[in-house]
Amino acid sequence: MLEIGDLVLCTVDKIERTTVFVKLSVNGKETDGSINFSEIAPGRIRNIRDYVVPKKKIVCKILRITPAGNIELSLRRVSQKEAKEVLGKEQQGKSYLSMIKSVVGERADNIIKDISKEEYLY
Repeated sequence: MLEIGDLVLCTVDKIERTTVFVKLSVNGKETDGSINFSEIAPGRIRNIRDYVVPKKKIVCKILRITPAGNIELSLRRVSQKEAKEVLGKEQQGKSYLSMIKSVVGERADNIIKDISKEEYLY
């Protein structure tokens, strides 16, 4: 479950006026989020594409979750150290998945689903 202050890996979906829309993958489900321009970087932003472009993966911090389920995020409140840590975990997860697939072959998808279900039980 997402909480305020959590760091999440997002994929930039689109940029409209003063908002950047992103996709978050949480527990295997895709969720939408948004970042206001004031939360992209400190100071004045002359060209938003210097910071985000569609399809780019970025690490954001959750600022608010509205009762309607909208997730408001911040890019500027994430330190470089935190971003590297989250990206490192993502890369490590991908390497584990590739190892599992190479060892067990065709049954890998079923095994991965079983492992991920058990992980969230505790």
